[in-house]
Amino acid sequence: MLKYISGVLMVLLVSCGNGSDLKTANNLFEKQEYEEAIKVYSEYIRLNPADIAALYNRGRAYEESKKYDLAIADFESVLALDEDHVQANMSMAIDLYFRQQDYSAAVKYLDHAVVRGKNNAKAYTLRGKVYHRLGTMDKALKDYNTAINVDPNYADAYYARGGYYLANHIKKKACADFQMAASLDLEDAKKALDKYCGK
Repeated sequence: MLKYISGVLMVLLVSCGNGSDLKTANNLFEKQEYEEAIKVYSEYIRLNPADIAALYNRGRAYEESKKYDLAIADFESVLALDEDHVQANMSMAIDLYFRQQDYSAAVKYLDHAVVRGKNNAKAYTLRGKVYHRLGTMDKALKDYNTAINVDPNYADAYYARGGYYLANHIKKKACADFQMAASLDLEDAKKALDKYCGK
């Protein structure tokens, strides 16, 4: 009996250690100590290879460290375990959009993100930007409008929609959106107001 209790206690201690390791890694990430966070996440993942949160967080740490291929590998591991993981789909789309400029592939990931994260203004805005790049302007405007309906205080949605209106020579609406985004403290919107709206 004593041997059994000792075994159970050891398992509990190891589990607590693992949990605290994950907390330590998350704290390091928050402090922007990405290299140290990656080391702790990696040790934790070695013992818990299917922990989605740890895999995703390590991917984000790789991304912040500009180790994009390693980040993508972790995001793909997350999606292999849960193909509808909103944040992993978003991260894949952001990499494809900003770094690789593969807009068609980015849309596929963003489709998952908006279906599973229906109230995610960022996902709708990013998909709108991708549609804008692809020239499917009606879909871009629809996503910008949805993002604003989901979160009326999401400045980037107004700024992106302002860019849409500007590209379509609807200056009054563009300036109104830039003004709204600027009032929500988006610096790029303030610059756009100065440049395009004479304010």
